[in-house]
Amino acid sequence: MLKGLSTKRRQALSELLVKTQGVITIDDAQRILSLSRVKAQTFLWSLSRSGWLKMVQSGTYVPISLDVLDSQITVENPFLLAQHFFEPCYFGGWTSASFWGFTDQLFQKTWVFTSQRITHKKKTLGENKFILTHVSPDRIFGTAVDWVESHKIFYSDPHKTVIDFACFIQDYGLNGFFDIFQAYLSSSHKNLSLLTEYAFKMGNRTIFKRLGFGLEKFAPEEEEFILLYQTNLSHGYSKICSSLECPKIVRRWRLRVPTYLVNHD
Repeated sequence: MLKGLSTKRRQALSELLVKTQGVITIDDAQRILSLSRVKAQTFLWSLSRSGWLKMVQSGTYVPISLDVLDSQITVENPFLLAQHFFEPCYFGGWTSASFWGFTDQLFQKTWVFTSQRITHKKKTLGENKFILTHVSPDRIFGTAVDWVESHKIFYSDPHKTVIDFACFIQDYGLNGFFDIFQAYLSSSHKNLSLLTEYAFKMGNRTIFKRLGFGLEKFAPEEEEFILLYQTNLSHGYSKICSSLECPKIVRRWRLRVPTYLVNHD
């Protein structure tokens, strides 16, 4: 239950909300309010006990009631939490696919790509669930800016979204990749030159096998890019999706595929 705040405490909380992204740590309170660590910890704990803040992780809080403070920060906004905990990062996977209109599905999880070292792919903060993918810093490119409550966040752009589905296909499934690629090809975002540029930048030529197979399946008229992808395949035979049984071979793409796809060869 909310308990009243004195004018001084209300001003202190307002200052914290203004100077943070709505995710407040003990270090923030110590720095912004010029408090000792013990006093900062006690202040945040007392705000939590009185119903103004909620602890989402040890020493980290988000605001619960905001109307009185005239704040626009949404309680436990998953995008702001992710920016705080996983930066440098961008939102990708199904989260980005939904943002760009490549899927109509609604998701209760948020997909985050981060260059931070991660020990678990799944992370829960408060009521929010995240699916994490580690990427090297040089693979954080092809992002688009969006704004959440005056805070800048980054999504993978439409082309990088497709590339990530192709690169991390085991996380989304073969049908997931096919669905997103097909939606991309029929959208106003389609730009195969930029898609190809991104594929080269990833430094993983297995991506060309998956893109080429998909392009030949869904847009066979794109002969120029199909030929380009065929001349840039990695050596050896790769599974189109590592999580599937792939007993059949499509030689022109150096791919091992599920039986139901062999009619494409």
